[in-house]
Amino acid sequence: MKSRNSNDHRSLATSLLAAPFTPQSHRFMKNMTSSRVLASMAALTLSAGSLSAAILTYDANLTTSGAQDGAGAGWNVAANPVNWWNGTADVAWSTANTTADTAIFGAGAGTAGATVVVGTVNVGTIQFNSTTSGYTLSTGTITLGTGIVNNNAALGSTISAKISGSGGLAYSGTGTGAVSLSNAAGNDYTGLTTLTGTGRLANGGRNNAFGSFGTASASSLGLDYTQIGTGTGVTFSGGTISEAFIINGSGQSNAGALRFSNNTTLKSLIQLASDSRISGPFSSGNIIDGNIDLQGFTLTITDIQGTINGAIGGTGGLTLNTNSTNPLNLTNVANSFSGNLTINGSAILGAGNNTALGTSTLIFGSGTIRSTDATARTFANTIGAFTGNAIFGATATQIGTLSFTSTTTASLGNSVRTFTTNVDTSFDNGFSSSGTTGGILKAGAATLTLNGVSTYQGVTTVNAGTLLVNGSIGAGAVTVSNSGTTLGGNNGTISGATTINLGSFLAPGASSGTTGTLSFGSSLTLLGTTTLELAGLGGVAGTDFDKLTVGGALNFGGDLNIISVGVFNINQVGSYNLFDTGSIGGNFANVSVGGTSLAYNGSLQQWAATNLGFTYTFALTSGELSVASAIPEPSAFSMLAGLGAIGLVLTRRRQRTSAK
Repeated sequence: MKSRNSNDHRSLATSLLAAPFTPQSHRFMKNMTSSRVLASMAALTLSAGSLSAAILTYDANLTTSGAQDGAGAGWNVAANPVNWWNGTADVAWSTANTTADTAIFGAGAGTAGATVVVGTVNVGTIQFNSTTSGYTLSTGTITLGTGIVNNNAALGSTISAKISGSGGLAYSGTGTGAVSLSNAAGNDYTGLTTLTGTGRLANGGRNNAFGSFGTASASSLGLDYTQIGTGTGVTFSGGTISEAFIINGSGQSNAGALRFSNNTTLKSLIQLASDSRISGPFSSGNIIDGNIDLQGFTLTITDIQGTINGAIGGTGGLTLNTNSTNPLNLTNVANSFSGNLTINGSAILGAGNNTALGTSTLIFGSGTIRSTDATARTFANTIGAFTGNAIFGATATQIGTLSFTSTTTASLGNSVRTFTTNVDTSFDNGFSSSGTTGGILKAGAATLTLNGVSTYQGVTTVNAGTLLVNGSIGAGAVTVSNSGTTLGGNNGTISGATTINLGSFLAPGASSGTTGTLSFGSSLTLLGTTTLELAGLGGVAGTDFDKLTVGGALNFGGDLNIISVGVFNINQVGSYNLFDTGSIGGNFANVSVGGTSLAYNGSLQQWAATNLGFTYTFALTSGELSVASAIPEPSAFSMLAGLGAIGLVLTRRRQRTSAK
């Protein structure tokens, strides 16, 4: 039989404290160390004026020696059960205690995983030690003096009783299991909530799980915020959270200092104290309405979907590391963060307006950027680099075109980067490479427009959609490879050897129906369809007609279609210098002008046909199209008539002479 002490005989654990911990003294503590915080927690273990506190273990079985796990008689001062083991005997929980003693759940023997019914109690510290399954402290009210320590190696515990008190909550743990604060009505303790160690708190899907807080701002957080130390974290599984958070680090197991799931709404400020991480699974219903103050640090967001409506500020940056099919949307027009915005993996970033990305420098590392709807977006952000591939736009409702207007050159590194354009996308900047293999592969059905001066040395390949070169690209080879793909542009310069493969198109001009010029510094090989447009008789290349200038060898092949655009009538006398090159080889398979097929004359090396009184002639040797009238002018008719009359007179004279 176990010894009992109904007079509340206790063992003493004496702590001498130099100064009490106060939330004010730690309001803007950014580089918080574990030793400092643990010292502060130790200070809070004793209430003012107290020099001793008992350490008691919950005992569910009073007939077995030592403390035993299980449900037991509950934790209720009013009923006064003698069920707390002090190391030598069972004692009752004191009604005189003013939040100084430590209550330990998890004796290591007996039946763990029990639900302990709580009445109305005061306690200094709650400590969970269970190694087989966690405890649940249900109903009632716990007035907390210090905090919660979770030493559980793997399993979580739940406090569904209400937590009250005015001293805040200091949480420290070494286990991987979370302690869930899940009172249905929400907890009403006030003051600072601080997390240290490697433990994790969860809100159990409840509003105000971390106390009853007001609104905090970047300039004055006040007392009502939660400070999360390195290696620990808070998990939200629903509800509306109103208090502010200072976060420090990447959380337990690098899984995030804040973790979101199940349609959580966070209303107040998030402030960084170091490079930090928040994570999901963050479903599309999760919302951050509060502002985010980066404080010069980088916030990494992992596996998150949802919306950040709050303003993101500070000199720090954002890194998105997400494996998701849904986006993280940034919607605040006042976003002003100025660090790097890195989009990695399969992260999808939705921009709700033109300033949603702040003044950040964009780093593309295989993610997606798109409009949140069908509205076009224009970004002035500098593009720093492409460290991976990039996807632009969506294929459903987020179809707003994307324009990047910075002229600062962006690096492709030394790899071929795939640009997948699901919406029309343009860049005013040029692109460089760090080696000879840095290049661009164009994918996606929409148009990619390059307006800047690019010097990258690797290849350019068009596998889908249209590539418009209105600026210039480097000396690497250019290949338009697949059926239906197009190379175009106006006043663009392509330095590398270029091949238009069978089934693909070459069409100068900024778009269909507009004329333009393209210059090729090396060879141009035409195996697909070349479409050249005529718009006037003024003789100005790029305005009145398309023109291709080739510095190297021009190799004809495939089909040549020459058409008129706008209101221009092709059936007018004129000439058009469509190709300008010093070396021409090969021949087209077919040539048409205004829909009329021309026939090839090998001896003259030209294609020609007559339609509606006009003769179209395309000369292979000069690359020039001429349009001439097939019907003589009136003066020519008069000359022919005169010659006919003279011939008739001479014939008659011969006839008369013969008759004589």
